[in-house]
Amino acid sequence: MRRSQSTLLITLAVVAGLLFMSQFPALSPVASNNPNEATGESPPVTDSDGDLIPDVHENLFEDWVNQTTADGRMIVIPGLDRDDARDAKYDLDRDGLNATEEYCWPYPANCTLPGFPRGLTGLLDENGERNYLDPRVSDTDGDGLPDGFEAWMCLQSGGYNAVDMVFRCPRFDPLNASEGAEDPDEDGFDVDRNGIIDNNEMYTSAEEYRHGMPPFHVDELDGLWCVASLPDGGPFDDWPYISTTANMTFANLLAACTTNSTGTFDEDLWLGTNPLNSDSDHRAWNGVSLGRTFPSFGDGLPDGWEVHFGLDPLNRSNALIDVDQDGWDQDRDGYVTGDPVTTETGVSLGEALSSYEEYLVHDDMGNVVRSGLKHVAFGADDTWVEVPVRMASPTANVATLHHDVRDLHVHDQDVYVMTRHGITHWDVAEDTSTDVWWPHATRLTDMVPLNVDGSFEGFAVTSTSGLQIIPLLDDGMLAPMETWSHLEAPSLERAVVLNLDGSSLHILALGANGQGGVWTVGADLQPTGDVIGDLSAGISDALDETNATVTALAHAPGVDGIPTLFVGTDRGLVVFETASARDLSLNG
Repeated sequence: MRRSQSTLLITLAVVAGLLFMSQFPALSPVASNNPNEATGESPPVTDSDGDLIPDVHENLFEDWVNQTTADGRMIVIPGLDRDDARDAKYDLDRDGLNATEEYCWPYPANCTLPGFPRGLTGLLDENGERNYLDPRVSDTDGDGLPDGFEAWMCLQSGGYNAVDMVFRCPRFDPLNASEGAEDPDEDGFDVDRNGIIDNNEMYTSAEEYRHGMPPFHVDELDGLWCVASLPDGGPFDDWPYISTTANMTFANLLAACTTNSTGTFDEDLWLGTNPLNSDSDHRAWNGVSLGRTFPSFGDGLPDGWEVHFGLDPLNRSNALIDVDQDGWDQDRDGYVTGDPVTTETGVSLGEALSSYEEYLVHDDMGNVVRSGLKHVAFGADDTWVEVPVRMASPTANVATLHHDVRDLHVHDQDVYVMTRHGITHWDVAEDTSTDVWWPHATRLTDMVPLNVDGSFEGFAVTSTSGLQIIPLLDDGMLAPMETWSHLEAPSLERAVVLNLDGSSLHILALGANGQGGVWTVGADLQPTGDVIGDLSAGISDALDETNATVTALAHAPGVDGIPTLFVGTDRGLVVFETASARDLSLNG
């Protein structure tokens, strides 16, 4: 019985084995198992035309590009052809890089040679997808900078690692779309003078490359914004010159220039401004024609400032020209002498108000205003900290509302910072700050603390929209705006609490040309029935006749203890003997 069972098991095992083996394909006989004598078929072809660009890559870009430009011209760019080896050397999109260079990026063009140490070409994006330079599109990443220009700028700024034989471009990477909107040389201009170069005030890399470019210029049709005298490059390496060395690195760069003929200076150069130098001027007027200045060392005027005011950021001669002719014939000889040289001493010798001198005025004679409030730290005599502006540091615990600080008041551990657009309350103990904005068109001018029976209770704030009386909460914060007293008046510049007896506060506020008045508030900082008193006609007339704008106010006992109002103006000091500013005794 046991033998029968064994026989049955063996039979079942053999049948199962045969069934299992039947699932495999039949094996073909081989002539030899010696690898040196293999006679099998060749491996599949991956580079049909032998141009060292894989077929799979050429297939990605095989479609033709057909577009119409804004001025009605047709762009027709053929795609790559895996059966045509010639296209490996073509620069179909006129961006200065041929198809091999675009395939190899971020490696150099010899990445296709056997034995070149590299990984995969192209770069991974934030989604993990591999991107390549498009040989049919001049600006692959769409940042306003053509691929060849970015590659050349990367090389110029030291982005090529000769050890690893790879380009690493922190500033100019043709596969990074954000770089065209950056301003690496910080030559923008603070147009609204708020202390911050906003995005729309930057002179970006894309704008610098395209400076002077005619309307409707399309790189694919018109070429790179440069001039070249083919076939050889020039000897100079400094911006804006495209040297022979650079052209050897990128073989099609000069040929892609918009003008392939003798240029202005018979050199090969970029026609825009330098995105890595805030002062790009490289030519000057010699009295007859524009000539080259070498090396390029600028004219002292940042490119963005010159562009904003319509000057030529490439012409050094602009600096000493008084374009708007607003100089002054100081010696009355009938001739406004020019400034001889771009130094502070040089411009002081001439009578013209040259572009360089006007820039110094904009730049506060070279003193760059840093955004924020500087102050001595509490408890330290020799240290200081800088409080940033809220717009520039939105997450900071403490920041001022605006950089233009007009007045300060410190009470215990509370600091009140009045800027032209609002007030910041800084709680030093809690190390926090809160901002109160005024309406955008309003400019704040003065902040006067209000004390009732020796207790600090609030502020009187003058502005271009009148006078605001602002109570404080118990924690020192400004009370909600709906609890303020808004006393409408013409634009006011300064205020003072008159030195009068009684529980009410009498607040004198003055502006330009004698405008202003006296406002009365009670101990609760609410207006009383006698809200406004007419300003003395003598005070008003005296300030109006001199066309004076008030810059400072003080009210105190004067000669023989007589109440006296001291009025500082942009025309000088005026003194009135008056107790209430409603009567008049002009003292000088």
